[in-house]
Amino acid sequence: MFLLVHVSPLQILDVKNVIVVVSRWFGGILLGGDRFKLINNAARDALEMGTYIASAGSDDVTKKKSKKR
Repeated sequence: MFLLVHVSPLQILDVKNVIVVVSRWFGGILLGGDRFKLINNAARDALEMGTYIASAGSDDVTKKKSKKR
């Protein structure tokens, strides 16, 4: 028996009361499995721009916590 558990980037980053919607217009390029990485990166960038999480070079506690997971 297999149990699949999906953990979203918002759960990993411990972000509360936020929704992130990432949409992609198909332009004829198949992204394969990379599409999930690209979607997660776009969501993380949106959270950084909205100051919900610390940016990549910051020493904020939230950022340190997310690196340990």
